Amino acid sequence: MTGDLWERLRPGLDDGNADRVAALLKSVDETERLTAAKPLEAYVRTLSEHGWERQSAIVRAIGVAAVGCLPSAARAGALLCRRDVRWHWDDLSIPLMVELATIREIDWLGALALRMAAKLDARGWGNDWRPVADLVLAGGATPPADAPFVRGWLLARPIARHNARHDTRPVPLADRLRDDPFLDPLLPAVFELDGIGDVLGNRGWSAETGSWDTALVYPTALAALAAEGRVDRKLLLDGCVSRFLRGDRPGALRAFVALHDALEPTLDEAVERRLDYVRLLSEAPAPVALLALKALKPVDDAGQLELTTLLDASAAVLRREEKGLVRKQLVWLDRLVRRHPDRAGEVLATLATACGHPALDVQERALTGLARHRARLDPASLGGALEELDGSLHARAVELLGVTVAAPEPAPFWIPAGIAPPAPMPPPIGGPAELAEEVAVLATATSGTAVAWERILAALVSLRATDPAALTEALAPVLATHHETLTHGHWTAGLLGEFGEAVRSAIGTRRRGPAWQRAITAVRLMVNGGQPDLLEFKVRPSPRRVLALRLAEIAVQLDRAPVPALVATPTSANGQLDAATLVERLTRAEEAGWQPWRLDLEQAMLRVSPEVDPLVVKRAEALRSPGGRWVAEWFAAGGLATPAPVRTEQRLTSDHYSVSPDPGRRVVVGLQPAGPSRGIIEEMLCDIRFANRAYHPQYQGADVWWPAVLPYHREVIAAWALPNLAAMADSDARDDGPILPVLAECGGPVGPAMTLALTYTLAARQEADRVAGVDALLTLATDPRFDAAAVGRELGGLGADSAIKVGRVVPGLTDAFRAGAGAAVWDIVAAAVPYLLSAAKPPPGTPDLLALGTQTAAALGRRTPIEAVAGVAARGGSSRLVTEARRLHQTLTA
Repeated sequence: MTGDLWERLRPGLDDGNADRVAALLKSVDETERLTAAKPLEAYVRTLSEHGWERQSAIVRAIGVAAVGCLPSAARAGALLCRRDVRWHWDDLSIPLMVELATIREIDWLGALALRMAAKLDARGWGNDWRPVADLVLAGGATPPADAPFVRGWLLARPIARHNARHDTRPVPLADRLRDDPFLDPLLPAVFELDGIGDVLGNRGWSAETGSWDTALVYPTALAALAAEGRVDRKLLLDGCVSRFLRGDRPGALRAFVALHDALEPTLDEAVERRLDYVRLLSEAPAPVALLALKALKPVDDAGQLELTTLLDASAAVLRREEKGLVRKQLVWLDRLVRRHPDRAGEVLATLATACGHPALDVQERALTGLARHRARLDPASLGGALEELDGSLHARAVELLGVTVAAPEPAPFWIPAGIAPPAPMPPPIGGPAELAEEVAVLATATSGTAVAWERILAALVSLRATDPAALTEALAPVLATHHETLTHGHWTAGLLGEFGEAVRSAIGTRRRGPAWQRAITAVRLMVNGGQPDLLEFKVRPSPRRVLALRLAEIAVQLDRAPVPALVATPTSANGQLDAATLVERLTRAEEAGWQPWRLDLEQAMLRVSPEVDPLVVKRAEALRSPGGRWVAEWFAAGGLATPAPVRTEQRLTSDHYSVSPDPGRRVVVGLQPAGPSRGIIEEMLCDIRFANRAYHPQYQGADVWWPAVLPYHREVIAAWALPNLAAMADSDARDDGPILPVLAECGGPVGPAMTLALTYTLAARQEADRVAGVDALLTLATDPRFDAAAVGRELGGLGADSAIKVGRVVPGLTDAFRAGAGAAVWDIVAAAVPYLLSAAKPPPGTPDLLALGTQTAAALGRRTPIEAVAGVAARGGSSRLVTEARRLHQTLTA
């Protein structure tokens, strides 16, 4: 009986014919249906053997069979939640599954839906939410209010567009939400889940204008539903305020700000939440703080806000960096002086807090505000507030207030003492168990560090030679758990497929993935002196190619010509390899009678300093193996010949898509080899050509382990990373900044590639990337080969053309100034401002850079006038550009 039903059921599954499977299962009784359960579970394990399109059809039939044959939600969930099945959930036939559940009279459809909901992608990507949601409704389950389900619900509300062919009209989101069965159970979670505001920030499509609406679609719809009473207005207001209090990324809060504005809280509602608004005024991100300020002003006007409470919050606001918010708070305090003359001293003392603001124009505005109420002012009540004024404003304080401000002791500036030596490489991996843990971590990471990669590769080779049985026992379960990733890789770490082949070779498995044949082909060419076809590895031109080939070499040679150890393992965490250590490794290899693999040896030589101790050179000359002679010749020639930089300006191509404005141009640095290459890596990395002078978006990031490939030639790696780093400033790229501090700690000249890399990273769109730029600047400032003025010239030229945003650079330079790198910061500012001021319209951020220059010049005692600054300072008017130029010129000529 079991075989009979399964034999009749399988053809329908193989053909992906869900209707045929459903009809067959309807025609048999419950006892016979259950006999197909185990064969079905075994069948699903073979799904990966089929192609993608065929899998989609088979999964449609499998979904029907799972509900029609399996005895419980647990077993049905285990089957349908397998990764290769889950990828095709949007192909499931929910009506047929519900129909079979009804025929079988099972009560676990809702439980199955919840098991599937627990496996939804937390990012809400894909089309898998809709079938799961349909099962939740059909099974009568309570919808899960967790992030994956709520995010999927919000993303599943399609933005309807006018379709002229079918004469359809867009349905407003409010109309679609009004009768949505998930609205009431899931709406409270929208305010409770972190990051969900990203989904609420979508804009709607207007059929009338044929463009995107300016208003955010969800806030508008929810406010409309609140106005008609469909949604509780108090729920929305309290939800927004509680979300603000808990905090989130500014981008995730934007939609809640828009919703709060759309609700237009009444005076009574604002009074009820006034203490929350006071807290937000001082602690929340700028858009939320501005919202709180707007809500509190009517409360204050109505006499419903304690002055002491307001002044406490104002003192905190006046210390914030957002100048627009601070200016509004100063205006409010100015009004309070007039409204509360009996407490003017308290208000003015609070207003004086702004004298310590980092921006000079804010300090001057505070001075002006104090002078406006000079008759009510007791300078003694200000404490030390005036002493926080920048030195360039002391004379202004005497003029406006008639008080002399004591000059503070000059802040001690850090004097570069040279680059600290790199951290040593951590000890080798201790055994198979530790290696298994490290492999599991790498298999789940988006990218690995140089230390992680090198320790794992070294352990794979050495443990294969010393304890193969224990290695197999430890790694086999990891390989099984991460089979998909270590076979095909994934989009964020495409080398994991090649890494998986190295792991398989280490444990001696015969089962191979698609990367195996690529590895064999590449290594055969290397062994025979040829150049591997790198396109086979699906790795774009970059130092990633080096690791791809090293992994291929390990995978193939471990299987065919194993060695007891790698010779390229660094001695320092940044990838550097001590020359004496390399010679010692080669000496031991000669004594033991084995020869290092070709690419491993070349990588080792490229990690050695070009300046090798003569005694080490003599020891290398005594080596007699082919590898030893190659190393001796390499040392004698001075290592890698530095390629010549080729500065190239690029333009956007017409097919380049970006939501950012057209930056006009991007400057990158190509490389021209200094001579014939002596190795595969040298040939790969020392030749960069930008033939079409047009740039495209970057899809593969600049990994932090790249510098370890050429740790004494950071200009080469910087040239490869430069398109990615530039994209952080002129496009929408992110997260590539961390490579720059690693490069800064490496060796070699600091030329045009590193200079541009630092400039673009300081101007990156994302703060985390800019912080990495500051870290790199602080390190480079200790290097005598670093030319800070060259960074200023690039900043000025690119900023004047609006290729980068100058305003993004100023906070990072300010942080570097405060950290002690004042001399480098001044050199950058002094070199940049002539370019910026010569532009037809100096870009936004130029006044801020001039103000930073004033602070830096005053602190360092710089007294050399800048002609371009003097020219702007001589103009009439009181624009901020002229004001800041005048202030800097006065400082430089004092």
